[in-house]
Amino acid sequence: MNQAEEIKNRLDIVDVIRDYIPLKAAGANFKANCPFHREKSPSFMVSPEKQIYHCFGCGKGGDVLQFVMEMENLEFVDTLRFLAPKAGVVLKDLKGKNTSKKSRLLDLMDLASRYYFKSLTETESGKKMLQYLKDRGISQASIEYWRLGYSQNSWDDLLLFLLKKGYSEKEILQVGLITKKQSGRGYYNRFRDRIMFPISDINGNIIAFTGRVNPFDREASERGGKYINSPETELFNKSKVLYGLDKARSEIKKEDLAIVVEGQTDVILASQAGFKSVVASSGTALTKDQLLILKRYSENLALSFDMDSAGQMAADRGIVEALGLEMNIRVIVLPEGKDPAELILSKKELFSQAVKTAKPMMEYYLDKVLKEYDLSKIEDKRKATAKVMNMISKIANNVEKDHWLRQVAGSLDVSESVLREMTGKQARQSGATDKSVSDKVKNFTRTKELSRQEKLSNLLLALVLKFTDIFSYVSSELEGSELEDSLTKEFYNQLIIYYNKNSSLDFKGLERCWQEPKPLLLNRLRELVILGEKEFYSLATSEAKVEAISLISELKQLQKKSLRKNLEKEIADLERQGKAGEADKLLKKLQQLIF
Repeated sequence: MNQAEEIKNRLDIVDVIRDYIPLKAAGANFKANCPFHREKSPSFMVSPEKQIYHCFGCGKGGDVLQFVMEMENLEFVDTLRFLAPKAGVVLKDLKGKNTSKKSRLLDLMDLASRYYFKSLTETESGKKMLQYLKDRGISQASIEYWRLGYSQNSWDDLLLFLLKKGYSEKEILQVGLITKKQSGRGYYNRFRDRIMFPISDINGNIIAFTGRVNPFDREASERGGKYINSPETELFNKSKVLYGLDKARSEIKKEDLAIVVEGQTDVILASQAGFKSVVASSGTALTKDQLLILKRYSENLALSFDMDSAGQMAADRGIVEALGLEMNIRVIVLPEGKDPAELILSKKELFSQAVKTAKPMMEYYLDKVLKEYDLSKIEDKRKATAKVMNMISKIANNVEKDHWLRQVAGSLDVSESVLREMTGKQARQSGATDKSVSDKVKNFTRTKELSRQEKLSNLLLALVLKFTDIFSYVSSELEGSELEDSLTKEFYNQLIIYYNKNSSLDFKGLERCWQEPKPLLLNRLRELVILGEKEFYSLATSEAKVEAISLISELKQLQKKSLRKNLEKEIADLERQGKAGEADKLLKKLQQLIF
């Protein structure tokens, strides 16, 4: 057994997929709205018996490895690397030729992080930064757990270290650890004399860094930004990463709540104080991609941003995205002038209380707007109404939207009917704007409408894959030519070849047989197996042959009907061309087919 098979055998596809989307029982299987395309009713099916999935809407399907590859956008080797710890498998032979480019770059980043940590704990300058972190309340255990480090005040120490370890300048540049000299010749360290915060992806792989300026160097603080981040790279897309999520996701799922703060220090100190479901947006507004990732683990979101104007702006922008995803959003209101880190260090119980009493987003937002405007002035009232209604228009859930319309009407002293008219107008304008996008989604998810013959062919093949004992009968009664499309005919013929060779139809055997040379047949196999479990779940084994007879009978009738239609067309064409003799021959053939 190879390592990929070992990982698959040790994992339950249902458990793995549940980490990404909620599954509901559907007979012996599970169903959900497909994570790969937008749909209102679930067409995504998972078979625990066969350990496969298939979406009848967009057509995607496969095993647990393919699902994770698709969801995490990983290459095959990286998927094994990601799933191996979950499966309790120690991977071998992932170096050299079997290591993907991405795996090599991840190893490079891990090595850089270890170098930064060593610089923090063993160099003279680093020890000053270490003491600074401890003075800020961060314990030694947290420093090690979060792998904090220090980039020395050197132009090339990290570069030379990584070159000695066998990495090229091109690779080190690709991950954003160095930058080109202005002269265009040579490279230098991107991070110099900074406290280093490694940024990890959801799987715990280090993909980027945030560097905080030396707190004892005032000139450096004035000269450049307090924090600098790795640039966007092949590994790092800042709009799709949340600091600390790799460590917090299980707790978020357990508590059914994600607490989002702005800074990395906030996350570290929160985690140290026992608040384990905290992640950071790293000082930027939450993006839709970040929210979609969070939604895998909980639909409940509590935002805790610094209560300054920039923090409030960030909160508002994140709120707008979350509303469209029907997430339950609350805003944690902290005492004036406090950020989460300060409050946790001084009075941790106050932060805990603030989390418990977090305000529903619209209540927070309405209070904020009411403080900004004087509603006795018509101009201010108009502006406040427009601002609040703009936020309400982003709410995707109609029940929630109705609730807040009533609340806002009373708070702003504006007729509810006027507000509802404004909502309708905004919806019409939004619909006109988004029409092309909506059409693209529809075009992407639309599948070819199957003919009656195709549907019957699929059902028959699905039936024999579920009740394999009837295949001998079916293969003796049905010709491949009586099926609809070329792929279905090939699939059926290959089933006959496999059956004649093995005297049975075994799903795992067919999977192994078609794994490499026939990927199209393998996909078809998985689709039909799940279709069989979906459509024939309640069918008894004794009833399977009766169902097969019925399906074969109708397929033969449809085949005759199709042949008759084609012959009638050919006869009409020949008569128009004056070829009476040839038309008569086909007419006799048609009469034989009818009678």
